[in-house]
Amino acid sequence: MSASVGKPCIVLVSPKGPDNIGSVARAMKNFGLSDLRIVAPRCKLADAHRMAVHAVDLLESAQVFETMLDAVHDLEFIVGATARDRRDHQLPKTPRELMPALLEQRKAGIAFGREEHGLFNDELDLCHAFIRIPTDASYVSLNLAQAVQVVVYELLLVREQPVSTLPPGKRHAPASRGDLEGMYAHLLEFMLEVGYTDSDRQDHAIRHFRMFLDRAGMTHHDVSFTRGLLSQGLWASRKARGLDVPGTVPYPRTEENQT
Repeated sequence: MSASVGKPCIVLVSPKGPDNIGSVARAMKNFGLSDLRIVAPRCKLADAHRMAVHAVDLLESAQVFETMLDAVHDLEFIVGATARDRRDHQLPKTPRELMPALLEQRKAGIAFGREEHGLFNDELDLCHAFIRIPTDASYVSLNLAQAVQVVVYELLLVREQPVSTLPPGKRHAPASRGDLEGMYAHLLEFMLEVGYTDSDRQDHAIRHFRMFLDRAGMTHHDVSFTRGLLSQGLWASRKARGLDVPGTVPYPRTEENQT
């Protein structure tokens, strides 16, 4: 099972209430979604059947993961739901503002956090964009299932609009979350190697790069090309410091990253 154009997966991160999970499955079925991914649930999924009603099949086919990164590894665009502004992250948009862009994505997902705490910062780091459901300022907290229902309703309203298609082939395919996380780990290694940042400031530094590189909509080829540059820079830096660096071409040269 995988997310598809116009039908993103729904990712629930460490949900606590089985009634919420069942209600989310029901809302998904109401609005034509079927890919439910659950990260580290804190309840028995069998207890969610009562509220799922005719969407029990979604619960039974739901994929369960240990971490959010595991759950979104194959996705190319991830939206995180948040009720407040976060330092070092983009400002959230309303569901209505963001849905047209979301619908253009080939493999997308919308992540919702814990009932009491939402998504943690390291989980928000995995997101390309953020949504916030407008509420009265005197009470901004929404029930998890209600929040999902509002978002998938907004998605349905614009789903029939035409979406763009990507050129065939992996070279032009959008980078998956796994591709990007590998690149960001590589970039942080490079930043520490050349003294651009240090262990105390590295989280703040890498988040700034995440923000604009995620917005760039990198392809698989872009990531490969960038990592070639990072590998060459690391090799040159270590060789200049007199370290024993084997070989002269540190990054595998393929037809893809030579051009």
